[in-house]
Amino acid sequence: MVLFVLLIAAGCTPDHPMSTFDAKGPVAQRQLDLFMLIFWLATVIFVGVVGWLVYTVIRFRRKPGQGIPEQVHGNSKLEMGWTVVPAILLAVLAVPTVIGQFYISNPPEGDRIDINVTAHQWWWGI
Repeated sequence: MVLFVLLIAAGCTPDHPMSTFDAKGPVAQRQLDLFMLIFWLATVIFVGVVGWLVYTVIRFRRKPGQGIPEQVHGNSKLEMGWTVVPAILLAVLAVPTVIGQFYISNPPEGDRIDINVTAHQWWWGI
């Protein structure tokens, strides 16, 4: 399993010509910037959620001789937090995404090459 993860991670380095992380041009750079923002925000959220999960599993585990804990239902503050925080995170991600989409939708100034490509079932044709 560790070898598999290492092989997958080796494909994510910008040292080879087919790397997603080696942006060439302003549009690719905008897309890479947006990807990195979403990646690092998701990483922070993942680490926070897993950290909180590990803490609660250890802190509130059932001890010998302990009965069933009191059940809590209808915690309005907690439910509002579960609704508002993801909405704020989505808004934070929506702003750079929309700005990037408007930037990408306009063709770049200066010299450019237009290429017409036809997609077939198993290959690309020019």
